[in-house]
Amino acid sequence: MRRRKKIPPPQKRIRKLNVRKEVYFKYDLNKILEKSDLEDGIKNSLMATLLVISTRKSIDDAKKYLQEKVDEGVIGSDLCDRISSLLDRYAQWR
Repeated sequence: MRRRKKIPPPQKRIRKLNVRKEVYFKYDLNKILEKSDLEDGIKNSLMATLLVISTRKSIDDAKKYLQEKVDEGVIGSDLCDRISSLLDRYAQWR
């Protein structure tokens, strides 16, 4: 008798950053952050954190992080909206 291998159930799909377009995302995010009046250290930290969260966790977690920064007063709501739309543009179901 042959034993059949159990097939694991498919994983739930999550919206994450499209890795193939990561360079374009960085470029567009840098252009948005250049127009803001944030300090260079905050810009670099925000950019790196958004990139890691949106690539490894999900786009929704990156948006939650942005909202936390708005609540803390680090960034404005208009900047948050522009970055959120950019995240949506470069999202992919994985």
